Amino acid sequence: NLSDPHIVRIVDYGNDNNMHFIVMEYIDGQNLKYHMITHGPMEPLRALNYTRQIVEGLDTAYKQGVVHRDIKPQNILINGKDVVKIVDFGLARSRETVTLTQSNVFMGTAYYISPEQAESGRSADTRSDLYSVAAVLFEMLTGKPPFEGETAVDIVIKHMNEKVSSICRIRPDLPIDMDIFMQKAMAKSPADRYATPQEFIAALEQLQERIQAMPPSK
Repeated sequence: NLSDPHIVRIVDYGNDNNMHFIVMEYIDGQNLKYHMITHGPMEPLRALNYTRQIVEGLDTAYKQGVVHRDIKPQNILINGKDVVKIVDFGLARSRETVTLTQSNVFMGTAYYISPEQAESGRSADTRSDLYSVAAVLFEMLTGKPPFEGETAVDIVIKHMNEKVSSICRIRPDLPIDMDIFMQKAMAKSPADRYATPQEFIAALEQLQERIQAMPPSK
């Protein structure tokens, strides 16, 4: 049911001699993780451009009552024209779905998982996806995820308990507004975050204007 320029299109699906298959549109490009590893920390406007495209795709899902629940750089493809495509709605859950997995089963990826999803995957809504997008943006800008640890459990505990580090301390060329944005976008309580994809996009637009207005760094 999801039709959006930033969501990979499912062409067909079926079962052939007990072999289940999904046919998707072909994306000529690489995932976002590849771009991060290859090019390192990104220019702010490029990172904001990719982030906005991800959130535009999530806005379509949000309007259909679908939560992705596994937003991470490996699930974001970028084609040769710099267009973002979200893939792998494998953990996605519609509002109508009672449950896809037992509650309290760990889902998503530790580096990008929201506190509420780590605690109870069933409570995750669009604000959880937006938290994950902010974590991906943090990595695009700094070259490392917001929380790191020896094990997945260590990282999850940090998502649940630790405040996100100042991004401006790592990237002094960023405006202080970026820190304010990150603190809100990655707040522990969903009620303290941007409530909808459109709210998130409006904040991205303000950041873009702020960055464009900054004098060039010497």
